[in-house]
Amino acid sequence: MVGSHNVDYGLLLMAWLAIIACFDSCDLPMDIDHTDRIMAFWDYLAEQPASRTHDSLHELLGFVAGLINARQAYWMGAIRLLRRAGKDSLRGWRPGAMQYWQPMASFPQVFRQGVRVINDGHASEVVINHVRNAGRFRAVLLKDHVSPAFFQSWHYDAYYLQRGLPDCLFVAVPVNADAEAYYCFYRGADDSPFTADDLEVAAFALRGLKWFQRLVMLDHGLLVAEQALSPVERRILRYLLTDQSEQQIAVHMGQSPATTHKYVTTLYRKFNARGRAGLTALWLSH
Repeated sequence: MVGSHNVDYGLLLMAWLAIIACFDSCDLPMDIDHTDRIMAFWDYLAEQPASRTHDSLHELLGFVAGLINARQAYWMGAIRLLRRAGKDSLRGWRPGAMQYWQPMASFPQVFRQGVRVINDGHASEVVINHVRNAGRFRAVLLKDHVSPAFFQSWHYDAYYLQRGLPDCLFVAVPVNADAEAYYCFYRGADDSPFTADDLEVAAFALRGLKWFQRLVMLDHGLLVAEQALSPVERRILRYLLTDQSEQQIAVHMGQSPATTHKYVTTLYRKFNARGRAGLTALWLSH
């Protein structure tokens, strides 16, 4: 017999039983079922065409919200405007675009108001602390992200209490040196606060998706311009990432072919792409 060894099978059996007992009773980092579901969802996202990036983001928000029993969620793309970075308290960082999971009739107004407040120099403690930690992946519960005084502020009252969403957690993902993706998940007034376990699940679900964060930022035009694409530009962009002709896109958009062509030309310029092949190559390279 090659390489004869004296094996104590009794000890091996005892070790194996100890491992099984650990899975049954030990405080493991995260539920195994959650891990399997998250990995399966990653595979699902990877199979989606670029033209579905907007829908895929909506599905991702809903998926993670379901894992941690959140009532509402949003994604926000933030970019650093270098022309503002010098004397700016936020080092040039500004909200670029936002997408909610659950429909919100007041969403455009809320987003514009938030940007205006920041530009007027009244950024909240939430925003200031996010900027302070920019450049690294981070996940944090609201209660650990701000001081006790924040919960007595007008900002907490206006953006949390009055919307019936008093608790949240954040996950922030750097996309590059000048772009970050923020995810926020909320719970309602009748819900128990988020826990460290909830935070761990959300962080794990989002940490492995840096490639997807790039696609979402591109979908909003935030990796190539200081201003996000308009809703019309984004709709046309999605069609351009399919095999639809410009005439077919015009029909879908309810536009004349000439109007659609103007939008297409503008998109190529914004993305610095030489035609449709160059535009598609941007998505393939990410």
